[in-house]
Amino acid sequence: MPSISYGQNFEDVLLWRCFGGQETGFWIDIGAWHPTIDSVTRRFYEKGPGWHGVNVEPVPTYFKMIETDRPRDINLQVAIGERSGTLKLTVFEGTGGSSFDPMFIEHFRDRGFEQSTIDVRVRTLTDIFEEHAPSDRPVDFLKIDVEGWEKQAIDGMDLNRFRPRLLIVEATKPNSSEPYWDSWEPTLLANRYRLVWFDGLNRWYAADEHHAELARHFTTPAGVFDDFITAGHAAALEMLRAKLDGRELDPTNNAHATALSILQWKEIESARHALASYKSTPLMRLARGLMGKK
Repeated sequence: MPSISYGQNFEDVLLWRCFGGQETGFWIDIGAWHPTIDSVTRRFYEKGPGWHGVNVEPVPTYFKMIETDRPRDINLQVAIGERSGTLKLTVFEGTGGSSFDPMFIEHFRDRGFEQSTIDVRVRTLTDIFEEHAPSDRPVDFLKIDVEGWEKQAIDGMDLNRFRPRLLIVEATKPNSSEPYWDSWEPTLLANRYRLVWFDGLNRWYAADEHHAELARHFTTPAGVFDDFITAGHAAALEMLRAKLDGRELDPTNNAHATALSILQWKEIESARHALASYKSTPLMRLARGLMGKK
């Protein structure tokens, strides 16, 4: 039976090639966002108690979801930067676009998404590793998706002391394939991480000491021989099976609850994007400007 990929760009399929054969493992996910939608770790969490990790998510709405859904994990409601402190985060609900970066903020604002600003606690990756992944605890993969704040996150990590086997970093400008990695990639290369893949959205790096064992998994993109279906397809199939049996999806059933979560989220996401698109039309932008709204 095909496995389920929850990742936005099939990241979990490639990670599964690398680590799916392990009964135990540990990750750190910076910018975890949602426990199921576009999650690169959901598949590993479902593998069993031997797999768990640290999920970092500063936006309250999504942090609460993760905290409820992932009791086995370490869940932290903080942001990551080059130094500890407090910063104002611009939040765009219903998107993964909440950011400190002016370019990312302008991108989502111009597309009509409602914004708010919250104060968030900032910690460094070195802090996170020291507390939750000391040097004698191997980290299989570190994912960084912080909407334009990648340089600051990477600059706050001691890559000599802490050596995750694989690093995945979102590397393009918002909603585009345009490169956005020049400012931080040299730091990774200088610290003995080697590029093994670019999937059109993320850059993948293996630590020098693990390059030989990992690079072989990155000769081809995720495809038919990985034997998977998307989470959206899996959810639709669960709904169809229930309908054919003359019943509704049962939220007390784990598979049904996941399907309901995905299907309901897709409906909400579609409505939010439609509303944002309407608000971004020239006429609506003029009207909002006259009313003093951004």
